[in-house]
Amino acid sequence: MKDLPDFNPSAQAVRTIADWAAFEGTDKNFTAEANDKTFGTGTYVWYIVPTGKTLYITGTQASVRARLAADGDKPQMCQLSFVKTGNDVAWGGGNGGVALTFSKPIVFGAGSLLELFITSYANHTVNVYVSAQGYEVNV
Repeated sequence: MKDLPDFNPSAQAVRTIADWAAFEGTDKNFTAEANDKTFGTGTYVWYIVPTGKTLYITGTQASVRARLAADGDKPQMCQLSFVKTGNDVAWGGGNGGVALTFSKPIVFGAGSLLELFITSYANHTVNVYVSAQGYEVNV
């Protein structure tokens, strides 16, 4: 059996909820939506990580839906672009949308720019949605 480290009571502490909050991450959910978009247009999210924080992104999604019911049976093609301070992290797309989950979170240090774009490639008017989830911690 592998030896476990000895318990060191002097290294332990009891913290109040307020004190402990400084060690916890804050859930972050970035979203954007836009209506009446045509081929080659969409919407975006931009977020600059504040000083003293680190952002971890665990997933991102994009979807496109026909604006009119009569167009609902047509292809709803879109593309998601996920960018970290000018560098592509991931691209995806499909008919109706795309979802990406990162088994290892994408890390954004203080001052980094998170950019999410959805572009419609449908040949009719659509509504578009883009989002990313994660958490932000104090450093």
